[in-house]
Amino acid sequence: MDQMKGFILQFYRPVDKRDMNASRAHARARGQAAVTDALYFLLIVTGITIFLFGFANSYGVTVDSELVKNYNVDFTTDALKTILYSSVPRDPEQSLYDNSGEIDHLLAYVKEDFSDNSKLEPATKKVLAQNIIGIMNPVANNFDYLFIISVPEGFTNPESFVFVFFHKSNLRPVKIVEDGLGGYEYHPEDAPKRDTIMGIPEGVLPFTDYVCGYEQALPDCNPSDYDALKIEIDSLLSGVGDTSQSSSKINLPKTEINGPGFEAVQAQAELTIWNATYLSDVTANELNQAPWNCVDILQITC
Repeated sequence: MDQMKGFILQFYRPVDKRDMNASRAHARARGQAAVTDALYFLLIVTGITIFLFGFANSYGVTVDSELVKNYNVDFTTDALKTILYSSVPRDPEQSLYDNSGEIDHLLAYVKEDFSDNSKLEPATKKVLAQNIIGIMNPVANNFDYLFIISVPEGFTNPESFVFVFFHKSNLRPVKIVEDGLGGYEYHPEDAPKRDTIMGIPEGVLPFTDYVCGYEQALPDCNPSDYDALKIEIDSLLSGVGDTSQSSSKINLPKTEINGPGFEAVQAQAELTIWNATYLSDVTANELNQAPWNCVDILQITC
């Protein structure tokens, strides 16, 4: 009997409550760890999914934006080369295809005029402006642009803008109104509103071409203050969105002060284009005032 009791006690022990609590705590901890791991895994997968979805959703837009930007830069570069290496009639009233007219390189024409008094005459500005208009005509309705020839400060010459050409679209807020004949008209509004769009009002030219940088007051024709005009140009370009720019150095001859020869002036030609943009009435009105001093190319007197 004692042997049987010892045998039973060998395999049967009273359950200790402390062991049971420890076992339950261990199981609970393992369960919490498993849930935490699952939540972290779910969070990682969700983040990767959102990233891939966003990348796939914006990939086409990004590629299209880069293609357009590269195209604009290429066009700007080619247009600037064409402007600087094109041919023009010596007489601004003649056509390039007039057989009786005298044809010369545009840059040679500009250099010859600049060499006299470091300025361009109105006739030269008209020829240069008309040449720019013809070359940029394919994008005239969709883009605004600035073409600038400037001279940096040197030993014998101050900083100055030799030529500033501004092609500005006449976009403004307009309201679509029925004309009573089954069509629609664009009526100008004072400011952008919920029911307006950006467009060209009825009876208004789609764009205006300006020559800027000189007071149109004979006989002085004083140039605009360089620093003030540069600030205005930089402010304009910073507010029109993405721009595409191309620049090139050109040598402009200048008559030496103490000699019969010429000295080379390192000038800079720049062409900057951007999508046609609405300028507020305040900004548009400032173009006719200093330091812009802009005037329509048909009204150039200086």
